[in-house]
Amino acid sequence: MSKNSILEEEQELEFIIIAEKGTKDKIIKYFLFMCASIAIIFIFFIIWFLFASAGNFFHHVHWDEFLFEDDWNPTNEEEPKYGALAIIVGTILVTIGALAIAIPLGIGTAIFISQLAPSKMKKFLKGAVELLSGIPSIVFGYFGLIILNVWLMDTFDIDSGNTWLSGSVILAVMALPTIISVSEDAISSVPVEYKEASLAMGATKWQTIKKAILPAALSGIIASIILGTGRALGETMAVLMVTGNTAIVPEPITDMFSSIRTITATIGIEMGEVPSGSRHYQALFALAIVLFIITFGINTISTLILSRISRKFTGKKKRRKINMARMGVAHIFASFNNIIITITDLTGAETIARCSGGMVTKSAKDEGSPYTAMKVAQVVAEAAIEKGMDRVNVRVRGQGGNKASTPGRGAQTAIRSLVRSGLKIGRIEDVTPVPHDGCRKKGGRRGRRI
Repeated sequence: MSKNSILEEEQELEFIIIAEKGTKDKIIKYFLFMCASIAIIFIFFIIWFLFASAGNFFHHVHWDEFLFEDDWNPTNEEEPKYGALAIIVGTILVTIGALAIAIPLGIGTAIFISQLAPSKMKKFLKGAVELLSGIPSIVFGYFGLIILNVWLMDTFDIDSGNTWLSGSVILAVMALPTIISVSEDAISSVPVEYKEASLAMGATKWQTIKKAILPAALSGIIASIILGTGRALGETMAVLMVTGNTAIVPEPITDMFSSIRTITATIGIEMGEVPSGSRHYQALFALAIVLFIITFGINTISTLILSRISRKFTGKKKRRKINMARMGVAHIFASFNNIIITITDLTGAETIARCSGGMVTKSAKDEGSPYTAMKVAQVVAEAAIEKGMDRVNVRVRGQGGNKASTPGRGAQTAIRSLVRSGLKIGRIEDVTPVPHDGCRKKGGRRGRRI
């Protein structure tokens, strides 16, 4: 067999292998795209199902009556009441109480596990957290009903332990595994170089955690809080068993020993006995829409806060789009005895505004003074803003040649006056001609940058 035939066979085999790899890559790519698309489609179907099941409920019950009245009695045959304010307030209150307990405990536990705990204790604590996350919600509810509610009655001398406080404590315990696990993973994934660099500069262990590790892990910590909030908002059975299920707004609103009812508990209690398609049925789906909006709002706000904190930590600023049509160039000629400012478009073909020292002062000796420069800048800035301009690049020029000078205080005053008048300043450039040697020997000064 000749060398040419061998080379041809090798090239052909290589081509077949590349073709097979390309086919496999495409199949995997399309499969993953299909998985992502299915997830998005499910989300849209859930949203459509909620709004479709609510039907024309808000055609019969006005939205302000539904949201701002606290009388929930849809089974009244004479005059059904669909005021959901007390239920919405109860949901928000019990969630806030749960997060107030779970967030500091969860983040503190995550910091201890990832940064401070010995290896044996770390394994034990992580196992305990994972075990806690596997306990069914009915068990938490039963624990709250039998033990926590009785303890609250005996300790605070109240008639019933079915309270907002009891629901918040149970939800906090249920949200802890999520917050601890996600936060601990985020903190542990921070590069060890951050910690070593901080300690090498003389920082204590706590200063390193506070100033270096936590900011770097902030996105994961925020994600854990969002997931914990979703856990607290969406819980049904445990809250149903311990909060009393009374649709009232606590008076005062801070009364944690008041009985409340949540959206999920209301849906769980009433959905099984409601005829499909009835007004009551649609009202329960309207409550589900409110819960969806609350969750979506919390996620959106958390994302905005996270993006701001992330930009602050990384030093990245949000890029702003500049409208080139509203941008120009300010040409400032400043010498010892005069100042002239001309604003043109970016190409220099059109003059937008022009003013000189002689146009704003009657005294020839004051034409180059800083005060005159300020007045000239105000005149051209007002004229440019009236014509729709809001940003300028600045080109400053002092007097060159044998009478060379720097732009000096007059140009600096003019630039500050342009800013105070409302124009934004982009790039500043000094285009003063460099004086020749003869000027230097006679004591002339070389042009300099502002």
